Amino acid sequence: EDWVPRGLPKSVRKTFHTQNDGTLLAKYTTCWLAVSEASPDNSCLNFLPQQYDPGYLAGDVPDEDPMLRAFGAGKETFQHIRSVPLPPGGCAFHTHRIIHWGSAAKPRPQSNSSPSPRLAMSCAFSASDFEPPYLTSPGGAGDKSQSGRALISKLDLRLSLARAQELNYG
Repeated sequence: EDWVPRGLPKSVRKTFHTQNDGTLLAKYTTCWLAVSEASPDNSCLNFLPQQYDPGYLAGDVPDEDPMLRAFGAGKETFQHIRSVPLPPGGCAFHTHRIIHWGSAAKPRPQSNSSPSPRLAMSCAFSASDFEPPYLTSPGGAGDKSQSGRALISKLDLRLSLARAQELNYG
């Protein structure tokens, strides 16, 4: 099962901020950073653009896999998959609603001619009305520190969050 932000509103529309001109901005965004080269051969990210995902704005159907729903419309949907190769240090930003995945890497024969495994890191950014912050600054919203020290200074909390990501995606 994929990781889902906590406290997700039932209405998908409420997970976006609507600007004055009607443009929707996601209240949750992920930055995926390629530490090494990420190519189709070693599993760069792949995306299905919003307009080909019936659940992007309408929401997911209970007990139905969002990918099966999107790709079950016909083989034409597969033609819209976008691979995003990145050089080391390159970033891809995506919303919480976009269907995305990494592929299986090309098998590595004994020679050194095949691609190296890709290494990546990710971090997420959230509006506080979408997901309450895990870490805060002193006196900021959600500061639970009795001593006035920022929760962000607690090494054990930061290590726990990093370990959770490793367990989830490792």
